[in-house]
This record gives sequence, structure tokens and C-alpha cells, in this order.
Amino acid sequence: KFDFLHLMVEVGNEGLRLLGQGIEMKRFKSIQNFELSVYGDRSTHAEAAAEGDDSDLISEAGPQDPLAEGKIAFLTALKAVPTPNLSALDGTECCLNNAQVSLLGGAVWRGNLSGL
Repeated sequence: KFDFLHLMVEVGNEGLRLLGQGIEMKRFKSIQNFELSVYGDRSTHAEAAAEGDDSDLISEAGPQDPLAEGKIAFLTALKAVPTPNLSALDGTECCLNNAQVSLLGGAVWRGNLSGL
């Protein structure tokens, strides 16, 4: 059993989805002090820029977020499951749109992030 875990991850959609699944399955409940730093997978943007192909990153509506699905899965898990042992959440490089901020706000409103 861990007393403290500071998990720093650079993830893509699948990694964010799996983190969300771990939260939903309450896998982090036994850790008394849990800090999570999530960094988006910059390789997705870098590969498209290197190839000169930004068609899947930019549309008529504006920039597309290649991590949108994973962010939604992760934030939905935070909204659904209380994680009072989560004492820090750093998503400095993960930009959130209005819908994603709403999910995070829902987690706070429900009291699911009381340790922050």
C-alpha cells in the first residue's frame, strides 16, 4: 500500500481513458496522498506539423483537439467518483474547452475533489 504517489504522465487519448477507468474502478482509493500531473501527448501535434499536414488538427471551426476523447473520459470519471485523496491535479499543458471545464466544475460542485 502506498501512502504517497505523485504520478507524472505524458499521455494520449488511450492513457487519459485508462486513468479515468482506474479512477472509476477506485484503484487510487488506497493511496492516502495522490498527486496527478497530466501532460498531453505533444507528439500528435509534432508529427502532423513535421509532415506539414494540419488537416486533422485544424478545421473550419478552428483547432481540433487530438486528446478530446481522452480528456472527456478522464474528466467524466472525476465527476462520477469521489477522489478525496487527490491532493494535487496539474494539467498545465492540457487546454480544456468549455464542455471539459464544465465536467471539471461538476466534479468540484459534487465535492468529488475535496482534497484539492
